Amino acid sequence: MINKAGGTISASIGVELTAGGSVTNEAGGAISAGAFGVFLSAGGSVTNEAGGTINDFSGIKAFGVASVTNAGAVIGSGAGDGGIGVYLDGGGSVVNKAGGTMSGGDGVGTFSTLRR
Repeated sequence: MINKAGGTISASIGVELTAGGSVTNEAGGAISAGAFGVFLSAGGSVTNEAGGTINDFSGIKAFGVASVTNAGAVIGSGAGDGGIGVYLDGGGSVVNKAGGTMSGGDGVGTFSTLRR
């Protein structure tokens, strides 16, 4: 799924992929919602390019192995347990490139846990 430059996605969940896949938010793109900006229920990948914004209660939340590459802004604006910029429940990788920011309303920019 690609959110083109200047595109806006706004809903309860901005983008939800239930069987893996990839999300690219191009420069100038915005993904915002009430619960999750991007939700990957079976892992996958998210690329947020320079100038792209993913802003929600939890910016990116993934179950299953996922990878996130960020050069823009990923913001989890919620307070408490959900306000996390990037949450990887099944592990994976996070690359925050020069100029990229990840932040959370509860002070957590990224969080990862691997359950076995």
